[in-house]
Amino acid sequence: SCCSSNLRFAAAFVAAIAYCAPALADPCRPARLDVARDAVANERLELELSDGRVIRLAGVESPLVRRADQAAMQSAADDLALWTSTPISVAILKDQPDRWGRLEGRAFIAEKGYAPDLLPSLSEAIIDAGLARVDPLTETRPCLDRLYLAEQRARSAGRGLWTDPAFAVLDASRPEEFKEKAGAVTVVEGRVVSVRAGRGVTFVNLGVGGPQSPALTLGREALRSMQ
Repeated sequence: SCCSSNLRFAAAFVAAIAYCAPALADPCRPARLDVARDAVANERLELELSDGRVIRLAGVESPLVRRADQAAMQSAADDLALWTSTPISVAILKDQPDRWGRLEGRAFIAEKGYAPDLLPSLSEAIIDAGLARVDPLTETRPCLDRLYLAEQRARSAGRGLWTDPAFAVLDASRPEEFKEKAGAVTVVEGRVVSVRAGRGVTFVNLGVGGPQSPALTLGREALRSMQ
């Protein structure tokens, strides 16, 4: 388990946030927060509250989605449990549960002595520690941008799951690396070899080109944001 190193990093992460007071209202921190004193982290890195609610952390992809190593996932859950052993402040983003009965929300470490607008983000902490990756489909910007920065720090430092070959950054010039990756959220690195514009869609081809190489598919809105 990388529990002790994760906790050392978490302490530094929490301290850094505590001394960075925001100049403006934080759009990623709703004004209404519920305190959950008995939250339990399960192996999917969800929060199970004492009132029966299950919170799926927005923007967090559990490694269990991509890997069947139960021992490793339990280790990650144990690490997360050390953070949730103190009261957790929870913001519910969607009142309607998903098909598994989970509510989507954000959580903050309710450490004693922190002002409400300085509570550390649990999602950022666990991604920064390498316990999870970013799920781009369940969070919004600018909140998503923060999680990407946390993931970049964890990847650069080789923390947690970023030491596992199953989560390695794929090389766009090696099509064989993409076997069995269909439908998965995957980090890809590659050189742009060509750009082709279609009706409402622009294709940015990576790697060596050809049908086996990856390509970014950009709609009009995405293309405007990149310009």
